[in-house]
Amino acid sequence: MGVKGLSSYLEQNPGNFSPFKLHNTQVVVDAQNFLHHVHTTSGIYAQFGGEYLALEVRVAKIISVFKQCEVRPIFVFDGCHDKSKLITQINRCRNRLQTCRNLLKLAQIHTDATHGSLNVPLLPPLATITLAQILRRLNVPLVVSERESDGDAASLAVYLNCPVISNDSDFYITVPAGGTSTHMLLLSRISFEALVNKDMCASCLQRLDRAVCAYISCVKFLPDGPGFCRLPHAQKPLFAALIGNDYIPSNLFSSVLPLSQGLRIPLTRKATRQMRATRRRSIYRNLIDWLSGFGQRVVDPVNRLVDRLPSADRARYKTLLMASLKNYEVCPTSTAATLLPFLLVSDREPSACILGPKLDIDDLYLNGDSIRQKQLLTGENSSEGDTPTDTLLTEQHCVDGPFPVAHGTSRSSVMCHWPLSLVQSFRRFDLLPTLFDAVYSDGAVLNCAVEDLAQSSSIYSCATPVRQLIYGLLLGLEPTDAGKDSDLHSEQSISSWPTTKATSVIEYSRKGSWQIKPARIPVQPLSLFAFDSATDDRRFAFIHYHLTTGYHLSSKTHAMLHGLALIVAVWHAYGSDSSTDWSSCVLVLTFGAIAIASWIGADHKRVQSMRKRKQQLNACSDYFESQNGKTASRLRLHIVHAFGQLQSTYAAVFTLGSLLDALASDEEKKHTNKCIDLIPVSLLFPSGRLFHSLYSLLVSQVPSSRMDYLQNTVFPRLLSNDNGKVAEAIALLIRLLASLDNLRKGCQSADIGHATSGSIAFPDHPKPPSQLPKSKTVNKPRKSRTSKKTVIRSMAQIEDEVERIMLENGLSD
Repeated sequence: MGVKGLSSYLEQNPGNFSPFKLHNTQVVVDAQNFLHHVHTTSGIYAQFGGEYLALEVRVAKIISVFKQCEVRPIFVFDGCHDKSKLITQINRCRNRLQTCRNLLKLAQIHTDATHGSLNVPLLPPLATITLAQILRRLNVPLVVSERESDGDAASLAVYLNCPVISNDSDFYITVPAGGTSTHMLLLSRISFEALVNKDMCASCLQRLDRAVCAYISCVKFLPDGPGFCRLPHAQKPLFAALIGNDYIPSNLFSSVLPLSQGLRIPLTRKATRQMRATRRRSIYRNLIDWLSGFGQRVVDPVNRLVDRLPSADRARYKTLLMASLKNYEVCPTSTAATLLPFLLVSDREPSACILGPKLDIDDLYLNGDSIRQKQLLTGENSSEGDTPTDTLLTEQHCVDGPFPVAHGTSRSSVMCHWPLSLVQSFRRFDLLPTLFDAVYSDGAVLNCAVEDLAQSSSIYSCATPVRQLIYGLLLGLEPTDAGKDSDLHSEQSISSWPTTKATSVIEYSRKGSWQIKPARIPVQPLSLFAFDSATDDRRFAFIHYHLTTGYHLSSKTHAMLHGLALIVAVWHAYGSDSSTDWSSCVLVLTFGAIAIASWIGADHKRVQSMRKRKQQLNACSDYFESQNGKTASRLRLHIVHAFGQLQSTYAAVFTLGSLLDALASDEEKKHTNKCIDLIPVSLLFPSGRLFHSLYSLLVSQVPSSRMDYLQNTVFPRLLSNDNGKVAEAIALLIRLLASLDNLRKGCQSADIGHATSGSIAFPDHPKPPSQLPKSKTVNKPRKSRTSKKTVIRSMAQIEDEVERIMLENGLSD
C-alpha cells in the first residue's frame, strides 16, 4: 500500500525517526492498516477462515492500554474505493489468490492443521466488520470516509493537532513538516504496552485520581529528516507520483525522469535485492535534488516532464499526474466539519476514550447496540482537569508551520442523493462500504479469502441475490434523468419516481484457481417506498417480496434465531437440494450449535468474559480435534470454504438490513428498530478452528444420531456442563430448525429473482477496466530452448560488462 519502496528507503536511515512517548492526547488511527497489523502480528490463525473472538480480545487489550496512557483514539475506516485504484485492487486480489494457492500446496504436505506454515497473511472476510463492532461496543469513536481514508485521517490529525498511527507510506507524504504536533507514528514500531514514567507529567500531577503516569513507546517520523533532505512539502506528492503509488505505475515516467545514463539502464534479472535497493536509493536522491530546485512551484516540474513525452500522450499523462496529486491534498477544516458530527460514543457507560482511575481490560464494558448515542467529547465526558484543547468540538485547533492546506468543498460526493439516515449509517459502519463499490467505483473487488480452489466459484457466489438487492436499492436512490440534479431527502421524491429499466454492475471475484474475472450482474433499480401499505412495515414487505415470506420478528430471542435462519436460508438456496433434512445437515448443525452456545454462554457486558470464552473455545477445539484422530487432523479446505460462504452471506444480509433500516421512516422503526437483527460476528463466528473441528467430528457421526451427539457431548463442552444452559441451547436449536423450514417454504413463494429478472441479455464477462497509460517497452522475442554454447569473451567485452555493472550500481572509477 502507498508509495512503492518509500518505506524501505526511509527506514534504512535511523535519522529519519526519533523516539516518542504517546500519552495524554488524541490520536487518529488508520483503521484498515491497524487491522492488518494486529491480525498478522498477534499469532491469530488465518488458515481456518476467521478467529474473530481472538481478534476482538486482542483489540480490546490494545484499547485498554490506550486507556491506561490517557490516549483517546479515533479510528478512520475506508469507504468506497477511488475509481482510479481499481487496477491496484485487482492486482492485490490476484496476490491474495496466489497466497491461497500456496496454502493449498502446504495443506497437502502438513498433517497438522495448526502448523505454523499454514498461517498465511490473508485477512478473513468479516475482519473489518468485527473491528467496527468491538470499537462501537467499547465506545471508541470511529468514522467511515466517503472514499479512501488516508487523506481524511491526515486532515483530521492536522485539525486536532495530534499524531496519526499507520504503516501506510502515503502518510510520509501527507504529514506536514514544521512545528506541529501532527506526527506519523509507525504502527510496526509501537509496543502497545503501558510503561510508567519515572517523573509524572504536569497533567497527571494536577489529577488527584492519577496514581501513575503511563505512556506507550513509539517512533515518530521526521518530515525534515535526511530522507527528504531539502525537498519542499509541496513537492512531496509529485515525488510520490513519479516513483509510483496506488494510482500511477512505478515505470510510467521512468523514461523522462532527470536521471543519469547509468540509472536509466534497466537491471537484469540476475540483479540481487541489495543491488535493486541501491539503485532505488540513487533514483530517489537524484529526483529529490531535482525537485528541490523548484521550491514550492509544482506546475513547473510537471510541465518539464510532460514536455519530454510524445505530443499525443502529453494531455493524458498530465491529467493522470494532476489527479494523483489531488489525492494528497490535506483539508483539515472541511474534513473536520464533515466527519466530526458522526464521531459518537455512549453516555451511559465509561467511554474507552476517557481514562478513569486505575482501569484495566477487566473493567472495560461492552455496550449494547440499543444504548443512546451522543456526540463525542463535548465537554461532559471530559475528566476533571482536561484542557479545552482536549475536546473535538470546543474550538478549531490552530496549526503552526508552513505547509499547503487545501480549503473548500471536496470532490463530488457519492452521497449527494442519499437521505440523511443512510449517510449516518454509512459513516458509522452500519453497512459494509466495499459493497458500494459496484455502484460508485466502476466495480466491486471481492477479495479472495481462504477458499477451496477446487470449487470453481468463490465464497461470494452464494450471496449474489442479496447483493443484487443492495445494488438495486442504491441505484434506486439515483435520479432517473442524468441531466437533473435532484436531491433525494424525502419519501415523496423517492416514491414519485417512474419505474426504471434494468441495468448492470460489475463484480470482480475468483473464477477457478487461477483467475480474478469480472462478472456483469444484472440489477433492477428498486425503491422501498414502492410498497405502499398503511399497516405493514415496508421493510418486511420488501423482504417478503424479494427473499422469503416466512420471515417475521417478535421477541429479541426470536429476532436472533430469525437472523441465523435467514443466513442459512440464503446459503441453502444457492445450488442446494430443497429436500434437506436440517436435523442431519452437518453445516447447519455446526453453525447453529456454535452460534447458540456463544449467545447463551457469553457475558454481554464485560470484556473479561471474552477472554475466558476464548480460552474455553480453544479447549473445545483441542478436544474435538483429539476425537477426530490423526487422519482427520489435516486442514480441510472445503470446510473452510463453507465457513467463508456463511460469512459472505452474513456480510450481504447485514448490509441489506442496515440499508432497509436507513431508508425506513421513523414511524416504521418505532415498533422494530432493526428489520434484520444479527448478533455480532464474534458470537456468530467466534472461531474458524472450532467450526472446522466440530464439522469434522459431526460428519463422522451417523446422520440420525447427530442431534443426540450435540445434546450429550457438544453442548456440555461448549457450555461448561451447565445443564440449564444445555437444555436452553437444545430448545433454541430446535426452534432454529423450525424457522428454517418456514423460511425455505417462504422462499419458494417469494419472488426471489424479481430484482434481477429482465429481458436484457448481459455478457457474463465485461471488458477489464481501461489500463493506465504504459511506458513504451520493447517486446523481446522468445528464445528457443537450445543448449547454450560456451562463449569466450574478449578483454574488451569483459571491460564493457564491468562498466555496465558499475553503472547499474552507481559506481565510478
